[in-house]
Amino acid sequence: MWKVYLFYLLAIVGATATVKLARSPWPPTVTLLVPICWMAALASLTIAWSGVAKVVARRKALERRRALDALDALNLTSGSSRAQFLAAAGPFMRSGWPDEDELANRLGALVSAIRSHPTSSIDFGRLEELQQAARKLRELEAWSTRWQPSWVRTVWPELGARADPVVAASVAPLTVGGILASAVLVGMAVGPLWGALCYLVLVSLCGVLLGIAERRLDRLRDRFRMAAPDLFSKDGSPRIPERYDRTRN
Repeated sequence: MWKVYLFYLLAIVGATATVKLARSPWPPTVTLLVPICWMAALASLTIAWSGVAKVVARRKALERRRALDALDALNLTSGSSRAQFLAAAGPFMRSGWPDEDELANRLGALVSAIRSHPTSSIDFGRLEELQQAARKLRELEAWSTRWQPSWVRTVWPELGARADPVVAASVAPLTVGGILASAVLVGMAVGPLWGALCYLVLVSLCGVLLGIAERRLDRLRDRFRMAAPDLFSKDGSPRIPERYDRTRN
């Protein structure tokens, strides 16, 4: 990843130097270094933001895995087991999770129930159901990471999305910083008014390209579902094929 960061920094600094050299008299003056240093600082801040976001995403993924492992070993009749589960699930609960993460929401409800209700009032059947769902999810992710190519996990994140949040967290800041740097460079090259118009054109073009990419990705998802029916249940949810050998993970 450091090579990507280095290329990112050199690209922004090099583009700034090229623009300023094209609009500056020769030999260049000392004031040429001011915008170059400013853009280098902007690129460095963006890279630092990306690195921190990547670390945070990895930490959340690790906390989630520890919480699921503790859920798998939870025994409500044992006080030490409940204490270990709460200690492992606590950091994951504090880190927050997306609203669409159903398993995390149910895990949060279980943590609240253990903390605020007596053990005799907790439904053991629902706990076993939650543990089975957690085991199925872990097996599905392990199978997908081992047997499915990366483009398949990108098209259908449910088949193994543990690494996707890390990639998104590291790429999103770089994308935002690149768009901001591009707007500043356009303003430097053609002036404030034309720079604003060019920036609007750039943003509109990015929106159109993202819309086209999303439509093509939807079509690819549909084709993948039809081409690999053994990966999905009748309701469309992903499942582990019968040929999967759990002992190989």
